[in-house]
Amino acid sequence: MLVADPDDRAALGSIQHLLVGGEALPTSRAKELRAVRPHRFTNMYGPTETTIWSLCHEIEGVGAAAVPIGRPIANTAIAILDEFGTPVPVGCFGELHIGGAGVARGYFRRPELTAERFDDVAPLGRAYATGDIVRLLPDGEVEFAGREDFQVKIRGHRVELGEIESCLDEHPDVVRSVVTVVEPGGQARLAAYVSLHDGAGLDPDGLKRHVGDHLPAVMVPDLWVEVDRFPLTPNGKIDRRALPSPKSPPGRSGVAASAANDRERLVAEAWQQALGHGVGRDDNFFDVGGNSLLAVKVFRGLSDDTGLRISLTDVFRHPTVRSFAAHLDALEGLDNGDTPDEHARTGSDRGALRRRARQRGGTV
Repeated sequence: MLVADPDDRAALGSIQHLLVGGEALPTSRAKELRAVRPHRFTNMYGPTETTIWSLCHEIEGVGAAAVPIGRPIANTAIAILDEFGTPVPVGCFGELHIGGAGVARGYFRRPELTAERFDDVAPLGRAYATGDIVRLLPDGEVEFAGREDFQVKIRGHRVELGEIESCLDEHPDVVRSVVTVVEPGGQARLAAYVSLHDGAGLDPDGLKRHVGDHLPAVMVPDLWVEVDRFPLTPNGKIDRRALPSPKSPPGRSGVAASAANDRERLVAEAWQQALGHGVGRDDNFFDVGGNSLLAVKVFRGLSDDTGLRISLTDVFRHPTVRSFAAHLDALEGLDNGDTPDEHARTGSDRGALRRRARQRGGTV
């Protein structure tokens, strides 16, 4: 989002020290951030349980290889171990363990989980088993490869799938639930599979409200599948790889039939390309599967297609095909020198007017 908006991108160039963390840093994103020329650029890594940064990597040039998570910071030591607790050779993948002054005492009132994740590891002493798979490179840098368990990242937030399943299982209509991550169009999304009591029908909106009442919004699944029976592995566990592919939430009206004009049709196509499914002219982008990352995709596409100076926040202010198309009409009128009507001078369009006034040296 920071590099998508031209004003934000320009402002990044004045940053003295840019530190990024929370997600694995893709090479393409590192190149974009490096191109805005912050004076110092650091990739940070560290779980909450080691309070909080544990490794860092100073980014100079960006090549084709993955961006490392770096070396341990002061008062921190690491070990990369295989499934038997044995250190792996340089270049081989294993689970990252972190020791040192930052390691927490454990989880509050969760002794079993504490015993599972915190242990004495030679030569670190008390250490935290991160569940992250990494390898040590010949130059001493550490490279991140992914997670080994069901703790996943959704839009920058670390999410425990089992916590969502426990919440769903408390719903009176649900017999059993399984939550997984799917990536249609390259965007990670939560999919919930539920088996229901006899007579109960699948009610995604009701289940979303139930999860949203107990957990943060990022943990609310947006894809829902009803299953009569879960597929099992030979040893009787649920086979997550055999679950059917979820269908994206449909729009509530057919855009081809309801689009009022070519402008609405253009916006609808951008919506659909980002979401991967149909959308109606009055469907809220964020209610039918949209999120902030997909909003960036919409913003970029429509900026290129229209040539208008659209703001990224416009997608949030005008989240339906009808309202965004009307907003584009207003922006085009301004570019043509028309006098904006009273509607264009209110609410969200004030931002667009201010930007144009600054460009022309006038006031609003």
